[in-house]
Amino acid sequence: MREAILLLSVVLLFIFISSLDFSNTQMGGLRGFKLIENITGGAEGSESFEKLADLNSFSNQARKPLFYVEGLDAEHHLLRTAVSTTYENGVWINDRSYKDTARRSLSDRAFKVTPIVPLDFVPVTKDTIFVTLQAEFNSSGGVFRGKVRESYYGFIGEREGREERTKITMSDYEFEKIKDLAEEVTRGAKNDYEKLKKIEEFLERNYEYSHLYSAGKEDPVYRFLFVDRKGVCKHFASAFVIMAESVGIPARAVFGFSVVGTPRNQTVFSDQAHMWAEAFVNGEWIEFDPTPAAREKLPTETRITALSEEVRSGGELEISGVVISERAVSGFVEIYIGKEKKPEILLGLLEVRDGKFEGRLKVPEIKGEYHVLAHFTGTFAFEESWSDPIVKIYEVPEMSVSSPKFVPKNYVFEGRISVDNATISVYVDGKFVKEVVAKNGTFEVPLNLTEGEHEIKFYYPGEEFIKPAEAKIKVYSGDFVIESEVAEVGKGFNLSVKVGGANYTGEILVNGRKLFVESGRVFVPVSFEKAGYYNLNVSVGEFKTKVKVKVMDRIYVELENDKLRVFDSSSGYNGEIIVNGKRVRVENGYANVNFSWEYHVVFEGDEFHHPAEFKIKRSLPWYFLLLPFLSLLVLFKKPNFGIEFVKEEKDLPNVWKVGEEISFVTINCNALMSGRVVASPLTFDKAGRYEVVALKKRGFVSFKKSYEVEIVEDYGEAVVKLLEKLENSLKSQGHKTEWMTAREIAKLIDLKDEEFIKIFEDYRYGKRKGYKREDFVRVWRNLRGVIS
Repeated sequence: MREAILLLSVVLLFIFISSLDFSNTQMGGLRGFKLIENITGGAEGSESFEKLADLNSFSNQARKPLFYVEGLDAEHHLLRTAVSTTYENGVWINDRSYKDTARRSLSDRAFKVTPIVPLDFVPVTKDTIFVTLQAEFNSSGGVFRGKVRESYYGFIGEREGREERTKITMSDYEFEKIKDLAEEVTRGAKNDYEKLKKIEEFLERNYEYSHLYSAGKEDPVYRFLFVDRKGVCKHFASAFVIMAESVGIPARAVFGFSVVGTPRNQTVFSDQAHMWAEAFVNGEWIEFDPTPAAREKLPTETRITALSEEVRSGGELEISGVVISERAVSGFVEIYIGKEKKPEILLGLLEVRDGKFEGRLKVPEIKGEYHVLAHFTGTFAFEESWSDPIVKIYEVPEMSVSSPKFVPKNYVFEGRISVDNATISVYVDGKFVKEVVAKNGTFEVPLNLTEGEHEIKFYYPGEEFIKPAEAKIKVYSGDFVIESEVAEVGKGFNLSVKVGGANYTGEILVNGRKLFVESGRVFVPVSFEKAGYYNLNVSVGEFKTKVKVKVMDRIYVELENDKLRVFDSSSGYNGEIIVNGKRVRVENGYANVNFSWEYHVVFEGDEFHHPAEFKIKRSLPWYFLLLPFLSLLVLFKKPNFGIEFVKEEKDLPNVWKVGEEISFVTINCNALMSGRVVASPLTFDKAGRYEVVALKKRGFVSFKKSYEVEIVEDYGEAVVKLLEKLENSLKSQGHKTEWMTAREIAKLIDLKDEEFIKIFEDYRYGKRKGYKREDFVRVWRNLRGVIS
């Protein structure tokens, strides 16, 4: 029951810590601290041990956040990562073996570690018996080995101590001198513990904590005790271990971090790396920390030696500098900017190597005069320091002007600029013309240009902390001449567009519909039901005009009840025709003619109708006597007639694009649409399905054949419908294709045509337009065998 309650408490504590917000603690973003991780290269495992283990090296841990820890107390303020019992000429050797089995136990004393960057060591307190992490264990040293990539809990319990002696390698003379000193220091002590306390107090009171220690030929501990008499934690702890061993007390070196003994969550930095000692007294290992509490750091001076005087808003600040001290400095500088001499906006971190730093840092979208503050964050050995020159950050505005290449003489140019209320000067062919003011980032410039080519410059002179900007365009100005070709009833037509005598290329509006003119020609997908004159409203920019379109029709003639019926696409004709060489008047679509077995009809044409010629034969009277027999004959044998569309392949589907001409040939029949006779070629200005009927009359009996024509906006749509037809074909064969993709269907039929799949996917999902008829025909040829 007790273990269950403890486990529940640990889980609740984990949820609480995970929800903490560090954004207002000047540590924002430290959880998964990518900036630090990128600079350090990730894992921080070996540096804390190697630098401290080598007494000849200069210890200068940069201040980098490594992990969070919580759940400690006053007794547990040292987190160990390694223990050593081998000292060789100034270097401690990591001599642990990690083959023991940790005792799985949830004690009532627990702490939690959360990595900020990946760790290659496992920080634990003394007497830690179990961690919730896959790690190897050395029970004699109470240390674990593993990689820390996520939070873990450590549980503190009873752990048996085992005596170990430290193997010390140094000259006999140096060791004997240290032994003599230790015996003198511990004289009068009643037991081993008192001896150890005397050694600890002796080191704390008689030696200076300083980074200005030197290196020489002597052993570093010997030099610390008898020459320099100053050093850092590794010198104090090493001297303690060797002095204790010299008077017969087992002692060893411990490496890790010195933290605050508090249950609250705290951040542990790399410059908190520490070394202390342990001694074996009365069957247990006891921690001793002989390093003096006061740790004076070396003063530093930070200077920016090179800096961009002007920076583009949103651009990069180039900066370099030095951090000066009595020894070569390494660590990090934070680069801030602020209106006052205060750190307001952090641009980033730069690494200091041998006292120098440099880099390029992105500036936010701001403008004005700012102080640049370089803050050396300090390290294990060096104090922090600041520097603050001034940099001017300028906004670089963006300006653009859109215009076709050809414009009328009177035209309004439109532009955009990223500066509101900007005053823009306008120059035509190098001469100042006018000024305009941008409102809400946009501006309009009406100009009256002469015919010919012009260079127009739009110039913004800039303001304080805003750079100048300009846009230049070249246009050809002149009068537009727009003419229409003769149109046919029910069909689209072409317009010719010229400006200043040259072919125009660009957009125009025809009756409010946007069309693109290329090399002076554009197809207008507008059709008219009757012959006559019509006006189109056409505009190019500010240029507007009406274009007259002449629409022509065709005349059709047929024999009806001893009269000739004369009509066009919309109504009966009124006028004259020539029948068998004689002029005949046509009124309301009918002409009275004398009986004849054959009529030769000539229509000479008029303003809105093309000339035409017809030969019409009258049916023989005896057909009436054989009408019953002919009816039976009609039932069993139909005449040969029909419509053949002109296509690339005879069995190619009747699919064309809007505006394309559809040619066909009638065989012994007339072609009708919506009850009206039509002639080849056909065009359609709207997508959809249309019915074309082949009509054959034999006496009083009519024969009909229907043909469906499908008009699409784009041939990509026709490819999509081919897939639907293929899918239906496969369904009829028993395949379940309802949830198959195009690629799955292609795989089912072993179709290697990647082009078909690409066109289908680009049109259906990528909304790509502009596929041509040859694309559709090529896909159909690859699929027709499967579809059929």
